[in-house]
Amino acid sequence: MFEELLKILDEFKDGYSVPIEISADNDGYLDRECPKEDCLSKFKINEHDWCELPINFPTRLNNK
Repeated sequence: MFEELLKILDEFKDGYSVPIEISADNDGYLDRECPKEDCLSKFKINEHDWCELPINFPTRLNNK
């Protein structure tokens, strides 16, 4: 039983993604938060601009 659980968990070792829908406000902006621990400032970004960012953009911010 424990070995079976380890096999299942091993499938997630590289992470996983869950798609979610985020709606822009009436002006076309998304509310975001800086992912850096020492910042966490809230800001708005145009929905189109957000979609044009590289997929790993937030990850790169966390590593700086």
